[in-house]
Parts: sequence; structure tokens; C-alpha cells
Amino acid sequence: MSRSVAEALAAGVESGAVVFAPLVDGPVPGWLVIEDSAVGDAERQCAVVRLDGCAVVVVGAVSEVQVSGDPVPAEEEMPAWASALAGAFWAARRARGEAQAARLALTEHQARLERIVDAAHEYANDNDLCERFDRFMLSQGLRPRLRE
Repeated sequence: MSRSVAEALAAGVESGAVVFAPLVDGPVPGWLVIEDSAVGDAERQCAVVRLDGCAVVVVGAVSEVQVSGDPVPAEEEMPAWASALAGAFWAARRARGEAQAARLALTEHQARLERIVDAAHEYANDNDLCERFDRFMLSQGLRPRLRE
């Protein structure tokens, strides 16, 4: 039986519990780490960190990450490195998302600039501004008209 971490939390499972992440190769036990508070409008994040600390098994929003079965009693409390490892994954995911958004914004800005330059070239051609216009474009670090 698999359920979301949000459902597990509602049923009383707490951060630091040992849970099973259902993976293709079978369930993997790990420490359940829950983000203390959501960043911005985003949903709180969670992660299942392998008991030996060699990997984060699964990471994502509490409504999306699945765990299976009931928590397993642990002989010790969750080590501090488990939270640190999960936090690093959350930060990396956010940074990748921000980088992707910045790349998209840059691409859109470059396309807009190209449309403006193309319109300026058309205006210069239609109004016989040739050499003066090309000198202006070069002085502004923009491409001059293509000459035929």
C-alpha cells in the first residue's frame, strides 16, 4: 500500500521516521525528511534519505512523493546529515528551476531585441537612412543591416 507523504503526515508519521520509498527495484528504507516550512508559495518539500547516507532516494513535494507501509521503528534518531543532505537537494532543485527560468527570460529578451532590430532595419531601408543608420547601430553594439 503506497500513500503520499502528505497522507502519511496526516496519519501521524513525523519527519525523522524510517519509511520505505517504493522504487522500481523494490522498496528502499530511508529517513523521511520534511522541509520545516515552504519557500514562497511552493508546497513543502520532503525527501527519503538512505539509512547509510549514500543517496537521496526520492525528493519532491509532500503531495507527490510516495511512501509504502508503516514507519519502521528506528534504534536511533535521524542523524543531522540526513537533513543537510535533503536540504542540499532542495536547494539544488530550486537553483535549477531558477536557472531554467533565467535562461527562458534571456531567450525571450534576445528574441524581442532581434524583433526590434529587424523593425529598425526595415525603417532605415524604407526611409533611405542607410550609412547613418548602420553607423548608429554599430555604435550601440547592435548589428547593422545586411547589405545585398
